[in-house]
Amino acid sequence: MGFLFQRSDASSLSKWWWTTDHVLITLMVLLSLSGVLLVATASPAVAMRLDLSPWHFVWRHLFYTVLALGAALSVSMLAGKWVWRLGSLIAVGALMGVLMTLVLGVEVKGSTRWLWLGPFSVQ
Repeated sequence: MGFLFQRSDASSLSKWWWTTDHVLITLMVLLSLSGVLLVATASPAVAMRLDLSPWHFVWRHLFYTVLALGAALSVSMLAGKWVWRLGSLIAVGALMGVLMTLVLGVEVKGSTRWLWLGPFSVQ
């Protein structure tokens, strides 16, 4: 794919392509695909026991894998200063979430680790 971008090209996508670690991205994609494969081999029996489509958990896992890879690639295109800011914001948000479970946490199966945020919950 490197042949699509010339080194003399000054576009931001070309700069990203020539400055990124291609081995790391390839390994990240392969690891994600191996996770999809493992879910595909393990989940049909559970899905059928729950009266769901045999591929329910596979499609769900694949959806979140595509979202995660898209987010990772998007963050890799940010400047270092913005990655630091985004990481700091996520770290503060995670710490606030942990502290919120002490006050607003819901007990599920004997442990208080869940926060209900409207239509969905977060652990």
